[in-house]
Amino acid sequence: MGRVEWVTGMNIQMSETNEYIEDETINLESPTNDSVSVVNETQPKKYKPRSKVWDEFERFTDKEGVERSKCKNCGSGRYKCEGKGYGTKSLLTHLDKCVPYLAKINAGQTQIAFGDENKLTSWKFDQKESRKALTHMLVVDELPFSFVEGAGFKHYNSVNQPMFKIPCRNGIKKVDKPVEIIRWAVKWIRQSPSRIGKFTKFAKLVNPGTTKYLLRDVPTRWNSTYRMLNIAQAYEKTFERYDLEEYEFRFDIEKADLSIPSPSDWQHVRHLCHFLKPFCDVTERISETLYVTSNTCIEDIYSIRTLLDDAISDSSLCDIALAMRVKFDKYFGEVEKMNLLLYFALILDPRNKVKYLVILLEDRYGKEKMEEKKKYIMDSMYELYNDYIRIHSPSTTFSTTGSSNSSSILGKRQNPDATTPKSPLRNKLREKMKTNIVESIGELEKYLKESVEEDSSMFNILDWWKVNSPRFPILSLMAKDLFAIPVSIVA
Repeated sequence: MGRVEWVTGMNIQMSETNEYIEDETINLESPTNDSVSVVNETQPKKYKPRSKVWDEFERFTDKEGVERSKCKNCGSGRYKCEGKGYGTKSLLTHLDKCVPYLAKINAGQTQIAFGDENKLTSWKFDQKESRKALTHMLVVDELPFSFVEGAGFKHYNSVNQPMFKIPCRNGIKKVDKPVEIIRWAVKWIRQSPSRIGKFTKFAKLVNPGTTKYLLRDVPTRWNSTYRMLNIAQAYEKTFERYDLEEYEFRFDIEKADLSIPSPSDWQHVRHLCHFLKPFCDVTERISETLYVTSNTCIEDIYSIRTLLDDAISDSSLCDIALAMRVKFDKYFGEVEKMNLLLYFALILDPRNKVKYLVILLEDRYGKEKMEEKKKYIMDSMYELYNDYIRIHSPSTTFSTTGSSNSSSILGKRQNPDATTPKSPLRNKLREKMKTNIVESIGELEKYLKESVEEDSSMFNILDWWKVNSPRFPILSLMAKDLFAIPVSIVA
C-alpha cells in the first residue's frame, strides 16, 4: 500500500507541476528567459523530397500564386506540384524526352549493341553521324525532305532516340514579335469553324474586297510564312473588329503572353512581306516542271545573295537576314561548294554564255577572284565535255553506219580477208580517230566565240538547240542532259 500511495503522490506532484507551467506567463523578450524554450503552436515538419526527380526540377510560384516546377536542364515545363495531389509521373515522363538531360547522362557513355551479323559491338550516339545517315536514306530512297517533318517520323524519333535533333530546312529561325502574334492569331481563328465563320462575317463588313482565306504557315519555310503574312495583312481592319466583338480572342492572346496586333506591327509585317516576296517568287520559279529551270538557277542564287546583303543594312530585317545568309553561305558561299552543272547550264544558254558568267562572278567576288573562279568552272566544263566526246565520238557512229550501208549495198562479201587492210594500219587509224578531238573541242570554242542571242520573251531555249544541233552535235547532247535537270522538286 505504501508503494501505491507513493506512486500516486508522484502523479499528483507531476500533474500539479504541469498545471503550474501551463498557467505560467513567460515574457520571451526578457533577457532572464533566454534559456527557456516554449512552443505554443506545433508546425508541420518539412520533409526533403525523396524522389530523385527533384534533382532535375526546381519549384516556383507563378503569377496566379500556384506552385509549379520546371526542368533545370531545358528550362521548360509548368507542372503543378502543390500539395499531395500531384505526383512525379509527369516529371519523369518529361525527363524521358528531355534532350539536354539525356545528353548529360549519356555523355561519353559507350553502349553495347548488336551490329552486323548479330555480333555485339560498342556504340555511342553521334548527332553528326546520325544526320549523315538520315541524309543518305533520303537520297537513296528518293524521299522528299518533308518526310522528316511528318508527325509519324517525329514520333518514331522520340521513341527510338530522343537525343537526335531532327534537321529542318532553311527558313526563318529568328522570328520577331509581330510575326509570332500574327501566327498565333491565324492559328487561333482556324481552330474552330465558328471562329472562321465570325471572322468571315466581319471581313465582309470591313474588308468587302478581300476574299482570300487565312493560311497557316510552316515556321521553317519562309515562302510559307510569306503567304500567311501577305494574306493576314490584308485583313488588318477585320482583326480589329474581331477584337472588339470577341472578348475570348483578347483573353486567350494575353494569356499566351502576346498582344493584339498594333498598327506598327502591321506596318512591320508589310515591310517583311516586301522582303520575302522575291524569295517566294524564286522558290516557285525553280520548282516548276513545265519549262527549263537549270539555266536560270545561278542567276536566282546570285540575286538572293544581293537581297540578303541589302537587308542586313536594314535594322528591322538585320537579324532575319543575317540568319538566312549564314545558311545561304553554307551551301552557296563559294563556287567550289556548288553543283557546277548549274554553271554549265547557264553557259549553254545562248543568251548568256561566258560573258554573263563573268559579270556575275565579278559582281560577287571582285575582279581579282573572278578569273580564278572562271578558270575553275571552265576547266571543269571542258573536262565534262571531253567525256561526252569519248562517249558520243563521231568515229563510233561513222564506223557503225558505214559498215551497215556497205553491207546493204554490196551484199555479203565473198572473200572478206582480201578487202580488209592490214591490221596494224587499221589499228593506227582507230587510235588516230580516238585521240583526234581537236575538231570537237573547236565546236565548244566556236559556240563560246559567237555573239549572244537577244533576250526576248519569245525566245525558247529548247527550240534554239533543236535548230542548231547540226552545227553542235556533241554540245547539243550535253545541253539536252543539263536542261533536263530539275533544280528542285519541293516548293
